[in-house]
Amino acid sequence: VLKETLPPSVELTWGDILTFPLDSLPKSDRRVAVSNLPYNVTTKALTRLFESGMFSRITVTVQKEYARKLVQKENRSLIALLAEHYAEPKYLFTIPAGSFYPRPGVDSAVVTMALKPLDPDRESEAMFIRTAHALYASRRKTVRNTLSAEFGASAADAALKSAEVDPAARGEDLSAREVERISSALMLK
Repeated sequence: VLKETLPPSVELTWGDILTFPLDSLPKSDRRVAVSNLPYNVTTKALTRLFESGMFSRITVTVQKEYARKLVQKENRSLIALLAEHYAEPKYLFTIPAGSFYPRPGVDSAVVTMALKPLDPDRESEAMFIRTAHALYASRRKTVRNTLSAEFGASAADAALKSAEVDPAARGEDLSAREVERISSALMLK
């Protein structure tokens, strides 16, 4: 139906986001990813799309609860932090379970994300990812303790001071901007 209804200027590519060779896509600064993502691969799929830096926008249908996590600003999950770092996520609308056949047990929602340009310095991007994962490795611990386990106490203390982040905070309480400042400070150590 899409091939028949979209204008010829739109080039469609179908594939499994977990295995598709993204680097084989034609070059374009207007490339978008659109998908109805199964719950069990949503985080892996979105992470791969974010980190590829190849899309200007991602629009997905996901479980409603997951959609709310993506746009959440308090008690963030790791995927919400990544979404905030890479994009500007926006909850568009809810799709009732009865809209699908066979009917799922939960409602879905559509989220769109205009992607921000990736930092051209791949090392700093890798450090952000490493820092984010460290902060979420033990969500109940303070950021000082989680960062100390990954980078050492002196590096953690210096980075938190430089980034002006409370060492007693929890990773889920930090914005993407705060994690970016921490990871930049850690790169300098």
